Amino acid sequence: MEIEDFAIDIEATGPSVVVTVRGELDIAAACSFTAQLRDAAAHERDVVVDLSAVTFIDSTALRALIAAHRMLADGGHRLIVAEPSAVVSRVLTLSGLVSLLHLHTGPGAPPDA
Repeated sequence: MEIEDFAIDIEATGPSVVVTVRGELDIAAACSFTAQLRDAAAHERDVVVDLSAVTFIDSTALRALIAAHRMLADGGHRLIVAEPSAVVSRVLTLSGLVSLLHLHTGPGAPPDA
């Protein structure tokens, strides 16, 4: 799915669902991002959200991440934010979400993913 500077892909293989996001994650992309996270969470597996190619993120995207985190936690699964770009890392730190979300910033696949 694409909205100008936004693209999202979902791959449901192995023990997790990988959601790869590219471009600007803003209010224009919020509905699509939220729906895709909800669909990924419905697989009843951990969801890895690759935000390495995100160039902008706003509060609507943060709200979608929090909602997906809660939905997955209620089902005994995790939302893992993998390789957040510098922009995403800064926003997650400033918003205090680093302590809530599972972050994976090292090379390779996230643990147990």
